[in-house]
Amino acid sequence: MAKGGRKNLERILSSASERQAALRSSPNPVRHKKHDTALAITIFCALAVPIVYVLQANGVVTIGWKWSALIYSIVTVLAVVEFYKWEVPTHWNPVSRHLACLLVFTLLLYLSGVEIHSEYRHEHPIKVSAPAPAPEVNVPPPSPLLEVPTVEVRYSPGLLPFSIEPNSSVYLLRLNRRVTDWPDEIRNPSSTAKMEYPPHFPKRSASGPNLDVCEITNHGDRDLVNVQMDFHVSFRGIKSVPITIRRHGQNTSVTFPTRGSNGLTWIEGHGSSGKGFTEGDEILSQNRHVVIPSIEAHHVAFVYVVNASHFPTRFDLPTKITAVVSGHDKPQEVNLIRPNIGIFDVFPWWGLSPSTYKWPRIPDDR
Repeated sequence: MAKGGRKNLERILSSASERQAALRSSPNPVRHKKHDTALAITIFCALAVPIVYVLQANGVVTIGWKWSALIYSIVTVLAVVEFYKWEVPTHWNPVSRHLACLLVFTLLLYLSGVEIHSEYRHEHPIKVSAPAPAPEVNVPPPSPLLEVPTVEVRYSPGLLPFSIEPNSSVYLLRLNRRVTDWPDEIRNPSSTAKMEYPPHFPKRSASGPNLDVCEITNHGDRDLVNVQMDFHVSFRGIKSVPITIRRHGQNTSVTFPTRGSNGLTWIEGHGSSGKGFTEGDEILSQNRHVVIPSIEAHHVAFVYVVNASHFPTRFDLPTKITAVVSGHDKPQEVNLIRPNIGIFDVFPWWGLSPSTYKWPRIPDDR
């Protein structure tokens, strides 16, 4: 009995020893799997940063920028350290492992920096000083737009003496090398009869047109005030030319040569004893200024131009005037409308032969 018990005990011990030896020699021993703490912390930190950022952006939680900096720093450092100790990166080569850590650090640092900066600006807004109030400027009311008046002009030759309508006046511009004054206003005081000017003018003192009539019509609805126009005058020399005089009963005809005679020609004397002349070169020029006080709306003003000089004259026919439109305070330049109706409406200048009439108060300019 004692022998049998001993053998059984030895057999049990031998079986236990064999099982332990078999477990040691087994290629795949059974081990208890441990939890991966590094992975869990890395995932938590990586999610915590954007979650806290979103919560603060939406106003769910509010954390001061200093506390935000501290929390984000701790979370970032923990995430990088645990990622570095994580089992998976340990099987990578050193370069890949360090680059991955750097990438995780950069991403978390960027998100943290954005949130910290936003919170700092929220707590410390930039103070913008209000602009100084602009000084009050008294702006005068805009002046009314200048109206463009419609003014017509007609130039035509005439003969002295001329007539002045009752209760009206004309402006007489006498051309003379020694006279530079403004034109004279010749007024007819009569309310019924016309007046001839100059009075007692000899009918046979001229052999052709010795007057230029400038007729200015204001077609606008407003008066024109301080109307000004300029005549550029050229005094010319005198050249004699041969002429041919033919009688036809009571009438005579005069022919000037086609060569040697310029645009302006005239005759001195009567009958077969007449002599022909033409203008020569310029000997003097003037700018004569004409001022008309006013031209009422839908009314006409007349400027008569006569030669009171011993020399023939040419003068340009003005194409514009300067005037103040009633209701305004500034003068404006007005282009004259010159309708092309007759042959005289196309001439840019006009000429007058030497005066054969002795005008009062006009000096001899020879």
